[in-house]
Amino acid sequence: MLSGLIIGSFVLLVSVALPEGNSTLAAVQNFGHFILFAFLGWTTLPITNRILRENLPLAVCLTGVGLMLLGVGVELFQTGLANRSASVSDFVLDVAGIVAGFLAYALLRFLRQGRIYSGVACGGMLIFIAAFALKPLVPLIGFDLLRPGLPIVRSFDYPFANQKIESVGGATFEISRGLSTQCCVLRVTFSPARFSGVIFEENGFRAGKWSEFMSLNIKFFSSLPNTRQISLRIDDRLHNNLYSDRYNGVLSISPGLNELSIPLQHIASMGRADHSGRRMDIDDITRVQIFASEVENPFTLDLLSVELR
Repeated sequence: MLSGLIIGSFVLLVSVALPEGNSTLAAVQNFGHFILFAFLGWTTLPITNRILRENLPLAVCLTGVGLMLLGVGVELFQTGLANRSASVSDFVLDVAGIVAGFLAYALLRFLRQGRIYSGVACGGMLIFIAAFALKPLVPLIGFDLLRPGLPIVRSFDYPFANQKIESVGGATFEISRGLSTQCCVLRVTFSPARFSGVIFEENGFRAGKWSEFMSLNIKFFSSLPNTRQISLRIDDRLHNNLYSDRYNGVLSISPGLNELSIPLQHIASMGRADHSGRRMDIDDITRVQIFASEVENPFTLDLLSVELR
């Protein structure tokens, strides 16, 4: 039974892969590491303890080391799989799960023995570890559940608005009160790098259809004295990492308030005037990237919103 649990868990961990490009699903998959190893710790510890004839300290050591070696083996095995890689954070969750499983076993053992205070202590530690494992997932789920409107509307006044935003090329960002508005804005500082900016993850489990709208509208406020050129990149799930297989646009940002509107038909044709070649699947957009190229000196722009109309 013990070997069956180990082999089955190994196969499950290396074979299950959720769709790429969704940080919420990725966090769910990572939390699955915690749940599975908590289950393994809870079920294998009593088996090992019986094999060792109720030598619980030795059973804890051997079971813990064995399960950690399983976690290391899974991460190393994934380095040889397509679209998979080893992850230190996954291994940390594995270890947290092992400890949680041991605590769950100890909790039940103490309760059966009538040792209430020891059981309460184990329960408290179990809740703390579970909260640690859940922490990365909570804001991501909150973003998907609480964001106003479908598809994702990037207004920065609602809870968890900074979730699913990634900086690239050394850019930094923060949500703050705008200079020209009472609304919150995303203040982006572009650094001296080739592609410095922010990426918005667009797909989610509540993602709607872009085709139900007419245009993508972007609002910027610039306190710079001169006009700056920045780039807009939009990918769909079929994107094959070629420049010609995505939408690429140039946004001219003048001093003051800028309201830019891009027809979705223009995005669907990837900006080609003759509408030749593959059309972008605007109902399966994965990310929107705003970046500056060849920046010599850092500069800051306030992004008020990115929305569909």
